[in-house]
Amino acid sequence: MPGELILATLAAAFAGAGWWLRRWWHRGLPQVRGRLTLPGLQAAVEVLRDRWGVPHIYAQNEADLFFAQGVVHAQDRLWQMELFRRLGHGRLSEIFGEVALSLDVSVRTLGFRESAQRDWQVLDEATQRFLERYSAGVNAMLASSRRQLPPEFRLLRYTPEPWQPTDTLVSSKVLAWGLSVNWTSEILHTVLVARLGADRAAELLDEYPAEHPIILHEQTVRHYVQELSEELRLPKTIAGWPALGALSNAWVVSGERSVSGAPLLAGDPHLSVQIPNIWYECHLVCPQWQAIGASIPGAPGIIIGHNEHIAWSVTAALADTQDLYWERLRHNGRWEAEYQGKWEAVDYRQEVVRVRGWKEPARAEVLRTRHGPIINALLPVSEPAGQSSVPQTRIVFPHFAVHHTGDEPSRVAQAVLQLNRARDWQEFREALRHWTSPAVCFVYADCAGNIGFQMAGLVPLRRRGWGQVPKPGWTDEYEWSGWIPFDELPCELNPSRGWIVSANHAMVGREYPYFLTREPLNGYRARRIVTLLQARAQHDLESFRGIQLDLYCEAAQRFCDLVRPFRQALLSDSRVRRFGLLAKEALQALLDWDCHLDVSSVGGTIYEVFQHYVCERLFRPWLGEWTLFFLGQGFHPVLNPAAIPYLDRTALVAIKLLGEERWRHWWRDEHGQGCERSELLVQAWADTLAYLRRRLGRNIRRWRWGRLHCIEFRHPLGARRLLRWLFNRGPYPYGGDVNTVWQASFTPNWLTATPQGFTPSYRQLLDLADWDRARAIHTTGQCGHPASRHYDDFIPMWLKGEYHPMLWSREKILEHLEGRLLLEPKAFAEAAR
Repeated sequence: MPGELILATLAAAFAGAGWWLRRWWHRGLPQVRGRLTLPGLQAAVEVLRDRWGVPHIYAQNEADLFFAQGVVHAQDRLWQMELFRRLGHGRLSEIFGEVALSLDVSVRTLGFRESAQRDWQVLDEATQRFLERYSAGVNAMLASSRRQLPPEFRLLRYTPEPWQPTDTLVSSKVLAWGLSVNWTSEILHTVLVARLGADRAAELLDEYPAEHPIILHEQTVRHYVQELSEELRLPKTIAGWPALGALSNAWVVSGERSVSGAPLLAGDPHLSVQIPNIWYECHLVCPQWQAIGASIPGAPGIIIGHNEHIAWSVTAALADTQDLYWERLRHNGRWEAEYQGKWEAVDYRQEVVRVRGWKEPARAEVLRTRHGPIINALLPVSEPAGQSSVPQTRIVFPHFAVHHTGDEPSRVAQAVLQLNRARDWQEFREALRHWTSPAVCFVYADCAGNIGFQMAGLVPLRRRGWGQVPKPGWTDEYEWSGWIPFDELPCELNPSRGWIVSANHAMVGREYPYFLTREPLNGYRARRIVTLLQARAQHDLESFRGIQLDLYCEAAQRFCDLVRPFRQALLSDSRVRRFGLLAKEALQALLDWDCHLDVSSVGGTIYEVFQHYVCERLFRPWLGEWTLFFLGQGFHPVLNPAAIPYLDRTALVAIKLLGEERWRHWWRDEHGQGCERSELLVQAWADTLAYLRRRLGRNIRRWRWGRLHCIEFRHPLGARRLLRWLFNRGPYPYGGDVNTVWQASFTPNWLTATPQGFTPSYRQLLDLADWDRARAIHTTGQCGHPASRHYDDFIPMWLKGEYHPMLWSREKILEHLEGRLLLEPKAFAEAAR
């Protein structure tokens, strides 16, 4: 009897603990039904959530519409909003401790907070008012749910501060910096020149393929061979120069190429992988206008989507909007920088960074010259690593300041809200005149049957040079003299071909009078999209879906063509024969492969690993410890996720250098001695076989791409082992690579860990003949609360290439209704009682 009593007591205790834990875990879930009284509203607002968790907000005026959007964002994504603003202000260390200190120091060095404050001053009164209304909505939600916060706040034991309009602006600064280029390229170009000399460095910096498309399709590809040569020779002309001691697809077709007779538009912006997703789908309705699509939690309005009259999507332009300046500094009682033969004061401030767990705060010195902040804290530090035939050295950088367009006063918030109301091409372009940073490409369609393309954002006019290496900051020779006028930015309306494609590739050709960049992505995705568009006389949303999900890798065909003539050498060498029949089966699988990188592809696995080791074997004798930087690693993954053009160029450079005898001077073996290219390929092939056998086993049928190439949706708190299963999702088998239309880029550390790169973070398919036909999806789910079913319900749909309907009409919304929430003004609720 006593034993039974003890067991019963223990069972009751466990049941009670389970009930308490479940209740604790579910606390803070958003209210989606009933009534919610909130001070600050002028009139009642109706929020209809469909069964995919997408809110459709019906307000009686614009002010209440943005207030309610702030409420809804805070309900579903409060933790994410808090994380973004802390990142932008450089205050992550306050909640995460020392692990976030270096990131905070870097952010404060860049001065996003000060830049956001300058943005606030240049916004028009209407935009300021709407940002204040949005903030009021967030804060009303905070006040009503202070004891029902999401689990992240409770685990970290703190309460978020009230939301300010500048918190919205500072979050946009982080995104703008991450989507801008090319200061990291200038650092790597400096390293290449120092190691290899100007001529050999230029051979590694491949030009855009002449046979690949450009957005303004009738223009011809321009190369910058002479300009690059001049730039790379500049460092040797300056005494004291240092020595060695990170996207999207969108396209549109006209009604003539559409089954419905109206334009079709597709878009899928590529951003880094995370949970929750950066995008939050939302439908905004008021008497003046309505819009639906992808919003960003923490900001009012719709970034990508459509309204009653027009539709649009966005891709990164990758224009060169960042320049480094080598500054001559001295400390003579105060910090000074040389300029035009004189010494001028440098802005100096000491940042106080509070660190969780520290008794005293950390302090960081921030210097800012006329060109911008000194960013040496952000530079990569290369350390000797293991045995190498190349002398292992450290790089000693001078003081580099970065001048970037994201530091200019910005009216992007004004542009977004004006864009949401635009009714035609002219109003669309007028909205984009306010867009400053990042530089982006908009693809457009309207219900009148027009299609168009417009680049937006500030692009500097340089007095001298092409922005490929850091320039002397002590002279005015290399200053920016202004911006490319908006009306002269790349633009196209109703091209006769009936389609427009934008996929981070070259925008303009030699006919264009201004310099935008010499580092667009390689154009393989764009070429594949163009091929698929031209394969049919007319398209519908289903054929557009097929294009977005396409996994054909044309770049792989070039690699296989390079390898094919060396088949005998790859099988007969003693370093390969030790693998027995496995080597022959693997080579046969590679050469018989159809170049589709689906998760079950064996040939695709062999291609990706073989290509990686070919690059390693080719470049390491020359670059030593800097090889990984050239392959796309080494810079900060948060601050520079899109700033590395080498992710999609390095393999093409390797194919070029191994493709012809004239590049023989690049062929070296592991000892740094000259060799035949067959020797390089054999070494890389042996590396490939050894790795795949060790990682995936001896059965080649198990070498499926999805076993090696996976995607994992990681939450910041999921870095802790005990919390990983609660917050993270995956890893899941994943197809594609950087050159497939379904973009699935990854950095080369996938050889030892789950790859994390860029991916289609949001997809939309729009038929302007009927808005209710529209489809959309993003990677994870609408709600950021891990206990919600909408935390991860999009993941299986997204992985399978499925979409949910992008409901527009109230009738369709009510057919799929999950919950109706009425937001009531406090005075109205009191009167009703």
